Amino acid sequence: MSVYNGEQYLQEAIESILNQTFSDFEFLVIDDASTDSTPQILGSYHDPRIRVIRNDENLGLTKSLNKGLALARGEYIARMDADDISLPERFDKQVAFLDNHPEIALVGTAKQVIDQQGRTLGTYIHPLQPQYRDFLKTNLITHGSVVVRRKILEAYSGYNELFRKSQDYALWLQMVKAQKLHNIPDILYKLRTHGKSVSKTGDESIFYHILAIRIAESSISKAVIEEIQKSGIRCLSRYFTRSEWVYYHYSIAGDYRFYGDLKGARQEYWNIFYLEPWNVLNIVNLIRVSLGEKVITATGHLYSSYKNYLYRTRK
Repeated sequence: MSVYNGEQYLQEAIESILNQTFSDFEFLVIDDASTDSTPQILGSYHDPRIRVIRNDENLGLTKSLNKGLALARGEYIARMDADDISLPERFDKQVAFLDNHPEIALVGTAKQVIDQQGRTLGTYIHPLQPQYRDFLKTNLITHGSVVVRRKILEAYSGYNELFRKSQDYALWLQMVKAQKLHNIPDILYKLRTHGKSVSKTGDESIFYHILAIRIAESSISKAVIEEIQKSGIRCLSRYFTRSEWVYYHYSIAGDYRFYGDLKGARQEYWNIFYLEPWNVLNIVNLIRVSLGEKVITATGHLYSSYKNYLYRTRK
């Protein structure tokens, strides 16, 4: 687990790991040069399973995770985020699954999404055996929920440090080409969301998502990667294809809708309409958000069935 200024939820996250029914593990925590009370909270624990490593300077999540991987000694590596919660049987079930399925490289779990007060916002059960083509649409493995074989991570040299965000997605895209990834359908992880609004300039994670696909598909030049390293991830937008812009606006619209901002979502669907006026699914979305939340709720099942039908016919 890597943590930076995570005092608010850190104790709850730590307790959820220490209270696992599977108890034979080392709990490696990378304190990424926190300036709040994180060091004091970590220092208050005297459980011999905990190893705390403090960075002299803030390295960011990706480099801190790679540092942790280099220090880890177990056969399996479990991830955990410092503001989330692992349910008590998580490790037991995942370790048993990997022990019984040596052909599987990585196992994640279903999840609940919770808000800052711990209230459930939604439940998500990912496909049990996602394939590469499925990952091209979205990330189907919850990062904090995974247990992965250490030798597999070492074979891929850990996380790509070009990625400040979506480092997990970039790694899964590489792994799923040659490895079998799996999700347990049991809800064993609670992922906390903090956002209250959506930036009109877009979330950086969307740019990194597109970058991950570009790298996986070998559709990005060395020169563009060097430009990203020099100028930052947002320069990638200068090279977006029409379909990538559609994905960008669709993702922002989804975030707006999640936080109840239908006006913001409607603008993003209009942006897609200007790019692809023939996109029937987008027109349906535009109509639904224009008519309001009651219509969205009432037509939810019908919309999902129609969207799934379109995806099946496009394959």
